[in-house]
Amino acid sequence: MTGSPLRLRRLPGRRIAVPSARRTAPGLAAAALAALLTLSGAVAQAPEPEPPELAAPDASQEEPDGPPSAPTPRDDPQAGLAQSFAAEAAAALGARALQLTDGRVLVLPHLIGPLALAPGAPGQVEAERAAARALADRTLGRRLRIDLAGAARDRLGRLRGRVQGPDGGDLAEDLVRAGWLFVLPEPDADPERLAALLAAEAAARAARAGLWDGGPWGPPPYRLEPAEPFDGPADRFVLVEGEVRRVGRAGQRRFLEFGPDWRRDFTAGLDAAARRRFERAGVDLEILEGARVRVRGWLRWWNGPYLDLDDPRFLERVDAPGR
Repeated sequence: MTGSPLRLRRLPGRRIAVPSARRTAPGLAAAALAALLTLSGAVAQAPEPEPPELAAPDASQEEPDGPPSAPTPRDDPQAGLAQSFAAEAAAALGARALQLTDGRVLVLPHLIGPLALAPGAPGQVEAERAAARALADRTLGRRLRIDLAGAARDRLGRLRGRVQGPDGGDLAEDLVRAGWLFVLPEPDADPERLAALLAAEAAARAARAGLWDGGPWGPPPYRLEPAEPFDGPADRFVLVEGEVRRVGRAGQRRFLEFGPDWRRDFTAGLDAAARRRFERAGVDLEILEGARVRVRGWLRWWNGPYLDLDDPRFLERVDAPGR
């Protein structure tokens, strides 16, 4: 792997692997975090007392599109793994990954931390460090219950699962409600599980908890942005809310247009594969014209700010009763 090295910094009393500042190449957020946490997993095997250098993420290690912990079709959840077991954490590897005392790495699925949310943004490392500290404070030195997901390993071989502390509380929901993690559903997200995480995120957003507020990291890394007028950089994960002015078509593609000029205003688009996923989920895009919705995903620049709406779980209708 090439690139200048990054040094791990030790925080007093806790094993938290967080890198120094580094600008990730635009469009490689998921790949960068995947490579970062994979390399960080070697830290616990390194001899004490000094941690080793951490090589910078390399573009040649780019993973397929999607959250870094998303499962692959090759996953075999029964490959010699106990689906539920007790464990202890030895280190917090960033905002949502734990190294267990047996050396294995476990990630909390359907979530993303600040380092991957906005690569290269000012304060991202400070925000990731704060989120990692919150994870460490809730897990290190405690007995944990691990319930593995249906796809028990991600594409990097890390365990994926739900974690409960000694009091039975759900670790992921706690971290999201405290404002340290952002919800990004993966393909195997259970609807009830996703609803609980989104409810926790809504509570954090309303309370301006954790990274939904400013702090030593600068402006809030997590924020709900208006679709119209939209003002912000591209090449990052975003959460955007607004009224759909028009549902457009161009061949097999569909577009949710939020402003009067699609060449300049915010648009969420679906390619043919994403459109079929929406159809299978029973989501009728045509009836969204005039509706108020909330969308999340990767933002790029294509005739103005453009969000690739890859999955129906990335869209919430917020003008429905009770929302």
